[in-house]
Amino acid sequence: LQALAKNAGLKDVFTKKRLDEYDLEAYSSTLAQVKLYKDQFPEINERLKFIDFQPAKAGGKASKELNGIIIGGKLDDSDVYIETVASGWWTKGELTNKAILDHELAHVLDYSYKLSEDAIIKEVTSLPKQVIEQGLSRYATKHEMEVIAEAWAEYLNSPKPRSIAKRIGDRIAELTGAATAPLKSEAIAEALIDDIIPKKMA
Repeated sequence: LQALAKNAGLKDVFTKKRLDEYDLEAYSSTLAQVKLYKDQFPEINERLKFIDFQPAKAGGKASKELNGIIIGGKLDDSDVYIETVASGWWTKGELTNKAILDHELAHVLDYSYKLSEDAIIKEVTSLPKQVIEQGLSRYATKHEMEVIAEAWAEYLNSPKPRSIAKRIGDRIAELTGAATAPLKSEAIAEALIDDIIPKKMA
């Protein structure tokens, strides 16, 4: 993992868990995703020095002070993700560990490119909480930075990002000059969102 971390431009990668073959594959995929981000968004290099894998914890956390990301959850535990998305707590499309990492990396983008200060993005993040909850997620109502992160995760991982996600995603691409196509997920089929989720909630 350290070699992969170095290739991704990270100083360190941490995990307290003894890794099995599945973990190695999942973590390697995560580090490859980080490398894509660093290639597309050079401004994040100074704000993303390490990743700490903590599989026992849920979700993740981007640390502005420490310049790194903590990524948790049982990697690609689809039942957990589907139930959390179906309840409206997380946004549509946030069904894989990739999407959780996209959410956390959006915070790093925000710190690096001052996305929260952009007038067009502010128009969206200042929408009434009820509109944000219905058009994105309940988690997004916690803070304007979470609106950006949830929108970015949906923008990259849903086959049909909704209006809020599309407005913010398009604006981030415009502000950063990045190509977002390499970051988008093809793994989440429309059927997963439109068919499996309703069955899980039935």
